[in-house]
Amino acid sequence: MLGRQVAALMKNKSMMSILAQQQARIKELESQISGLKQSDVKRLKSLNAQTLEIEKQRDEQRHFLEQQRLAARKALKDAQLKQIQREQLLNQELQQRYRRVLSSSLSH
Repeated sequence: MLGRQVAALMKNKSMMSILAQQQARIKELESQISGLKQSDVKRLKSLNAQTLEIEKQRDEQRHFLEQQRLAARKALKDAQLKQIQREQLLNQELQQRYRRVLSSSLSH
């Protein structure tokens, strides 16, 4: 009977040793997971900062392109206005010449 108790104690001691090793391994893995989580958090923060910077640059580009588009539209409208003014001036000159020619032909 004592032999069986000794054998059972040895078996329990062996099981305890295996359980202790498994617990140590679990703690080691948990530590690694924690380290990975921290590095992942740092990586995600870095990626988030990069994303925000890219969005800011895109907004600045959009703003710049919109300013360029508006400036081009203004330049085009100014050119069209000048062309209309030149055409009006030419029309006035032609009307004046036509009147002179008409009045000189009527007076002769």
